[in-house]
Amino acid sequence: MNGQTVTNPQITDQLGRNHQYVVGSAVATSPIGRKIPVTATANGTQVTFSFKGKVTTNINLTYRTTTTNDSGAETFSNAALYHDDNGHNAAANATISREAVPSGPDENENPNVTPPGPTDPGKPTEPGKPQPTGPIDLTKSVAWADPEKPTTLNWTVTITGNGHPLVNPEIIDRLSSNQSYLPGSAKAIDSNGQTLAVVDDHSGTEVSFKMAGTHTGTIKLTYQSTTDNPSGKETFDNAADYHDDNGNEASATAEISRDGDEVEPEIPPGESTPIKMKKTAAWSEPNDFTKITWRLAVTANGNQLINPQITDQLSDNHQYIENSVTATTASGTAIPVTATVAGQTIVFKLAGTFNENLSLDYQTRTTSPTGAAVFNNAAIYEDDAGNNAAADASIDRDATIIEPELPGKKAIEMTKSATWARPDDFTNILWTITMNANDNQLINPQFTDDGSPALTYVENSAQAIDSTGQSIPVNVVVNGQQLIFMLRGTFTDNLKLTYLTKTVTPTGAATYANVVVYDDDNDNEATADATIDRPEIPVKPPVTNPGEPGQPGKPEPPVTNPGEPGQPSKPEPPITNPGEPGQPSKPEPPITNPGEPGQPSKPEPPVINPGEPGQPSKPEPPVTNPSEPGQPSKPEPPVIKPSEPEKPTATHPPVTAPGEATQPEPSTSSTPEWPSPTQPTTAPPVTMPADELTTTEPVTAGTAATTTLPQTNEHHTSLAALLGAGLLLILAALGYWKRRPEH
Repeated sequence: MNGQTVTNPQITDQLGRNHQYVVGSAVATSPIGRKIPVTATANGTQVTFSFKGKVTTNINLTYRTTTTNDSGAETFSNAALYHDDNGHNAAANATISREAVPSGPDENENPNVTPPGPTDPGKPTEPGKPQPTGPIDLTKSVAWADPEKPTTLNWTVTITGNGHPLVNPEIIDRLSSNQSYLPGSAKAIDSNGQTLAVVDDHSGTEVSFKMAGTHTGTIKLTYQSTTDNPSGKETFDNAADYHDDNGNEASATAEISRDGDEVEPEIPPGESTPIKMKKTAAWSEPNDFTKITWRLAVTANGNQLINPQITDQLSDNHQYIENSVTATTASGTAIPVTATVAGQTIVFKLAGTFNENLSLDYQTRTTSPTGAAVFNNAAIYEDDAGNNAAADASIDRDATIIEPELPGKKAIEMTKSATWARPDDFTNILWTITMNANDNQLINPQFTDDGSPALTYVENSAQAIDSTGQSIPVNVVVNGQQLIFMLRGTFTDNLKLTYLTKTVTPTGAATYANVVVYDDDNDNEATADATIDRPEIPVKPPVTNPGEPGQPGKPEPPVTNPGEPGQPSKPEPPITNPGEPGQPSKPEPPITNPGEPGQPSKPEPPVINPGEPGQPSKPEPPVTNPSEPGQPSKPEPPVIKPSEPEKPTATHPPVTAPGEATQPEPSTSSTPEWPSPTQPTTAPPVTMPADELTTTEPVTAGTAATTTLPQTNEHHTSLAALLGAGLLLILAALGYWKRRPEH
């Protein structure tokens, strides 16, 4: 500053597009090494470093950037602009170049070692096997195991294979001469969290770590060293070299400084010693790398502290936890304190006058739960007595954390599931989150849900209950696809939270995913996820009327005579001469005039309905009904009538004239069966009176076949049948004789 006092200095750095600022890496110091509070704000490739208040000393500002590409020839540029409230301005720039990685082995070093990477670009790769994306990476970091007692250092070495197998890896660490390796402190895990066996060997300040076997992905090695001196200003550094049997090689370094005892300035007579303030940072829990506890210790040095005010400036990667601040005096008396938060600035105010040292503690939570980062905090003290002081602190977090086991304590467990709210509705999804407390206190639980963009929250659908079924009020905050469910209170029972989402589209095959993160004020954390698939919903065909089947086939005509299937043969003409049964092929014509046999008249057709005789003036056909033979008393037919049998249900076929066939009438009843003929020659059917049962079943000529009358099972001989037929013929002839015309 060339002896000038500047107010609120600010430096704006414009980075090239091929590298990015490492959040939390900015450190500002005075020429004598005292840290100066600085706030860094990154916006793309532009980073702004701000200093609050008046500065009377020169400032040394350092920070880090990372390259976008892991390798390749490039030049990285940076242009800086300075200004302050006093109107001072300045500019500076710098560049650094990186050469391309050699494509072949260094023959001078080891001609037999092939550089990592694909050995044959033309050779097809094995499916499912990761392919190298560049050379391996080696990083190293260090932190104090206890910032209050800076005597033990935690060293972390991370090896990233980038697709290269790590075969029998070995790391050789060279410590600075002011520290010593702590034997047995080495631990290693792979990228799956599996513990690896480590063989360590040390000689003086050189330590080697060997891990047998072939490993892929990432290996993380941690170990400890102790300072040779318990206090004093010193810098502790470490250089690590890696190599393995696959020809991979890499190097990395890290260092950390410890402040020494400050030389107290000489106080003029009559003046008091100025107050002092110290700030420290530590992880609140050994297995929780998201919550930081900050402590401010104010040494009064005999001064009165009237209405102290402490202004804290946080880096932008962590936030103050509301109501976490406490303040006490050196004697343990609690002091009321108020906190006012404005972005990354927190103002703590203590009312009253204090003559002893003060201590103030509070907590911040990291913006992201994982990832390598540096968290900074700078504080300025002032009060109504004119006392002033400043202090700052920072804490580092590695990309991969080895979480120590806590015996006797079981972490909470959370599960998530998804089902369709109704089995016939594929638009509403019921999500269920189940929290198993495992005897932990759940203080002000909060569930943060990140859902699929194809879903929307169904308003007022969230419900929460404990393991006894007691309903718990739920506050819901909707922020786009993110849902935040908040429960207020302390719970020791298991919890269940349910809510509904609706699909954006009503149909179509899709997969809906959802991830939930749980945290509360008792540092419990858990994550869970669930998915549900929707199939293609088939279009259901219309249901036809089961009462109206397709067109049936044409119905078959009813069977007219079950005993005579198929087309019946033409009936034979009636027997005209029953006296000559041996010659049925030539029936004799009926007798027209017994007195004049030589000139018979033409035979008339038989009467169709014997119940209605024709007019006497016209010659009648032969009478087939003997009940009217010239009006004598009605003779009975020779057929022996059974004793009042029931009328059969069979339909009587019509009486036909000789030589004429009639189509059989359809019948709805079965025709009584008769015995089948035993000879091939058949006689003509016998015509019976209308009031008697008739049949057209053939009777075999020349045989004594018997027939069975329906319902009586009575039998006639063939002789009786022949006599009856003859009598009918005689009666017919007599009737015709009486009606013949007079000559």
